[in-house]
Amino acid sequence: MTKKFIPLLIFQSLLISLYGQEYPYVDTVNYGNTVSHVYRYFHYDDKPEKLIDSFWFNDEGRHEFTLFGYDYEEQIRTSFEYDHDGALTKVIERSYQSTKNDSLSKIYLEEINQDIEIDWDAIHAKYDSMYEYVNPETVNWQLAKQIPKLIFRRDILSRDSIIEVHRRFHSGESYLAEKVYFLYNEENELIAKKWINIEHPNIIEFNAFKPSVAVFEDSIKLISGSAQAKTYDISKDLIKINYYVNGRFTGYEHQILNIDGLITDEIVFDTKGHTLSHFINTYNDQKLLERRYRKYHSGYNGFSYSLDLLWGNIDKYIYDSLNRLIRIDGFENEKHISTTRFEIFEK
Repeated sequence: MTKKFIPLLIFQSLLISLYGQEYPYVDTVNYGNTVSHVYRYFHYDDKPEKLIDSFWFNDEGRHEFTLFGYDYEEQIRTSFEYDHDGALTKVIERSYQSTKNDSLSKIYLEEINQDIEIDWDAIHAKYDSMYEYVNPETVNWQLAKQIPKLIFRRDILSRDSIIEVHRRFHSGESYLAEKVYFLYNEENELIAKKWINIEHPNIIEFNAFKPSVAVFEDSIKLISGSAQAKTYDISKDLIKINYYVNGRFTGYEHQILNIDGLITDEIVFDTKGHTLSHFINTYNDQKLLERRYRKYHSGYNGFSYSLDLLWGNIDKYIYDSLNRLIRIDGFENEKHISTTRFEIFEK
């Protein structure tokens, strides 16, 4: 199993809003209106602690932006925009990479393309020591390039209607990659959702020669692709999710809800009813996530695609006296393997 840490992943189960935007996971962090910003640190038990990212809040206590890249060659600023009712309307990302790092990345790719048998450890060690690390808090973000974004569209009743996920090719051209649709009954209750991945994994970019002007031009070619979709049927104590690839049914999921409407079990099945994965969530008296346990995972999701699972099958969440998240402990069964620490800065 691969050791991986994906920034923001740990918030997916903690801050998910059942009757708001469940997919994609874009719920913002809430630490109250007395907090200026929060630093998030992470380390495996046998590795040094590193600052991963930071969360910054405006005067109303809303999560205004996240900064990533304190110990990375590229810096990213993710900003959140809200309407007058406080509902999230846009997520905008901007990226920055110093001129030195940009040049190194090109050399790095060229070396990889030339070497058939790559010594990954050696090449990483070679370039990691050469990168320039920039504090994202010092970057002029107005000059940075804009990258993938999310747009939230609402109907005349101010209900979630559509979420659009936009991504970008290396050439800078953007495209619509995913959509989430929301359906309601006459009582204004959310009864179903449909998530569609319209991104094609086999789109490639290449340089096409234009004889008329004797230059190369960036072009995009669609070789093949798959359209993934999820449909959600929501009831008081259960969410049923069906998975489809190119219109073909590939699996289903049951999310079991407790009396407070919180998800206690997430069980994914294949078309024959065999369990593909099972996650169990437990909560404290304040209805905050206390423990997330991966009871079983086959390595496949409901689309029948294989996954690279994170190391560790248990996360335990710890809060301060104000119910603010301050630590997440990771375990592989009962062995402690990692710590995520949150440092809170008051205004």
